[in-house]
Amino acid sequence: MLIVLHIVWMALLGLGVGFFSAGLGLGGGVIMMPAFITFLPGMDVHTAKGTSLFIILLVAATGFPRVRRLQRQRPHYSAALLLAAGALAGGYIGAVVTTRVSGNTILLLFLAFVAFMMWQLMAGEPKSVMKRPVQHRRAMLLLIGVAAGATGSATGTGGGSVLAPMILITGLLPHTQMVYSANQVMIATSLAAAPAHFLADQVYFDHYTIGHVCLGIIPVIFIFAQIGIFFGAWANRHMRAEWRRRLLALVLALVGLRMLLELLL
Repeated sequence: MLIVLHIVWMALLGLGVGFFSAGLGLGGGVIMMPAFITFLPGMDVHTAKGTSLFIILLVAATGFPRVRRLQRQRPHYSAALLLAAGALAGGYIGAVVTTRVSGNTILLLFLAFVAFMMWQLMAGEPKSVMKRPVQHRRAMLLLIGVAAGATGSATGTGGGSVLAPMILITGLLPHTQMVYSANQVMIATSLAAAPAHFLADQVYFDHYTIGHVCLGIIPVIFIFAQIGIFFGAWANRHMRAEWRRRLLALVLALVGLRMLLELLL
């Protein structure tokens, strides 16, 4: 019975990961980190983070072709390249640094990120697409890519959960391009972070874990994430900017509350 319940919660988690990846550009890391710590007794924050990033890489990479096919308007190739390059650099830096710090430090970083993004989403006014000179936009794209990669790697959220709100907050790109761009950043961030997590010292020994990546729980989550991607891609085509802001803020609030309880208890 416990095995059945274990599979059911992983299947539900996979559906949510797929939906958030293709529907909101979050990658699912914001729900995987709390879920792993809650439902897998003994799993440490580092392993939860490394496993989350590896799943994000697999889900984003398999879902991106579908998102790309359904995307009517896409970012210019130079914008996509700058975001991806920044995310690669930031993702590597975030992974190397946080594999050497305590789990509580990672939780504090996660909570700081959640609080900032929630405040920006709820208090900020909707922005129209930025009209600054192209060189200014390029610099901002690169810097946001680095910030998304570093924060996403450090917190196990994959970078999309930083980039998606930043696009809505800054007006750097049209909100309709948010999911497309976020999936690119998630792939780059997770790819850059993967080696550091696989080579890290192992502290969790269940479910076929290597370094900080728990391989045994990945198949069920990944399979059901493919179903979630289908519904997420449909939602992405029909969602208005204001809906995205409110839904992102709600998800971040719930996740932040759960991680705060983990830190306090």
